[in-house]
Order: sequence, then structure tokens, then C-alpha cells
Amino acid sequence: MYISRLRLNPYQSARLGMYEEHQALWDLFADHPDRKRDFIYRSLNNSRFIVISKRSPMDKKNIWNIELKEYDPKLKSGDRVFFSLRLNAVRKTKDADGRQVRHDIVQDRRKRLLEEGVSERDLPIRTVVAHDAADEWLRSRENDTGFTVVTGTLIVDSYQRYQARKKPGSRPIILSVLDLKGFAHVVDSQKAKTTLIQGLGCAKGLGCGLMLVRRS
Repeated sequence: MYISRLRLNPYQSARLGMYEEHQALWDLFADHPDRKRDFIYRSLNNSRFIVISKRSPMDKKNIWNIELKEYDPKLKSGDRVFFSLRLNAVRKTKDADGRQVRHDIVQDRRKRLLEEGVSERDLPIRTVVAHDAADEWLRSRENDTGFTVVTGTLIVDSYQRYQARKKPGSRPIILSVLDLKGFAHVVDSQKAKTTLIQGLGCAKGLGCGLMLVRRS
């Protein structure tokens, strides 16, 4: 595994939206037409990205500045870490025809509060709803992720909705994205390592799911 810090040529980056970012990064790893995505990434500011990948990137167009090193996170049960995570989290249900439907966890929690009798006027502010929805989602997956969030430390830096199109006139891709940080304990080192390599949640191909940690 590798971790890369990438910076795109400013002229190229000025023309990129979310889907175009995905395409530019895919070009670094698409070594043949049948290649399946084997990397996750996160967009930073100033046209910079962090990528976790099984293979090293190949800059065929000479438009990237690449800093590359091997990635082999060493964690053990009981470690306390500070984490940063960009997350597209959903709750999945089936519609009347048996098709899968994905619900934005923040809007879903807001809807549940209304159904439980909370009035529109008394609803918590959106950042509070986002915090509680994210905390609930992360805790429900502790057995899978290998991490447990330290109570009272989760912070929602932002909750935003993005729209991207594969091409002009195509059906838009709409994502609700949470930027989270906080402290967590490692409860299963192997599962935690898998989480860091494979990511969390949906829309990993569009820059979500990469979890960064450091011991604290």
C-alpha cells in the first residue's frame, strides 16, 4: 500500500469540479481499460489531495507533483488516536419495488425527529442534527470499523451537499458530505487497519471515506 500527497497543476485544477477531480485522479491509476478502482482519496485545499492506493500513481500527462511513500499503519488495541474523516453516510432501505434507496443520515434524522413529534420550531439547529446523526452512524459500526469514538469529542466541521454531473445534461449526482474530526480508541487493530485502507461509507470514488489518524 502507498500514501501519496498530490498537487495538481494550477491551470488544470482551475477547471475541475468534483467529478472532474475523480477523473483526473483515476488517470493516475487506470493502467488498463478493465482496471477497477483500488484507491481512496480526499481533496484538500489548493489543488492538493491525499490518496491511499494499492499501486503507485503514474503521471502520464506530467501535471502532478507527487510525494509517495509506503503505507502500513501500525495500530494496536487500546491506542487512542485523533481522526479526520470526510464521510458520505447513508441509511439504506428498500422501496415498494424492492429497489435500494439511500437516505442522507442528517435529513433522515431530522425527519425522524419530526415524526416523533418535535415541531419545526423546536428542531435542533442543523449542525446539532448533523453531529448526532454522525455520532449514531459511527457508533453503529464500531464492530466493523475497529474504532470507537471517545464520548464528547466528535466535531462536525461542515455538512454540505454537492452536485456533480458525468457530462453536461446528464442526471446529477448529489452527495451529502460530512467533515468530521475527534478522538477514538482502537478496539480491533486488524479491522481498524482495514478501515484506513478501504475507507468508510459511500462515494469513495468521489473523494469520501478516507480516514486519517495519528496517535494522541
